[in-house]
Amino acid sequence: MAKINISVPDEFLRELDVLAEKTDKSRSELLREGVEIFRHEWERREEEARIQKRREEACKKIDEFRRRYGHLVPPGLDSVKMIRELRDRDPADKWNDPDLKDPGR
Repeated sequence: MAKINISVPDEFLRELDVLAEKTDKSRSELLREGVEIFRHEWERREEEARIQKRREEACKKIDEFRRRYGHLVPPGLDSVKMIRELRDRDPADKWNDPDLKDPGR
């Protein structure tokens, strides 16, 4: 295993030593664990940022679609309600909908 030298404030070192004593771990173990936790948190935040960016892009596309084709949607149509009803429908009953055809028949 590689070794490195780092500089830390005296108070940080004192706190590290107290924690090492309480956990029965070495300074190195605690620092490795701390870096690993930081790395996981960093990756999680990066993934959240990527997801947020995709959401924003999707919203822009939806807005553009509404701008271009909104006049074609019948008044009073609640597409969110329609999607929720389809999503929440019992999959076993999906073929009872006359608008859906069973591909196996």
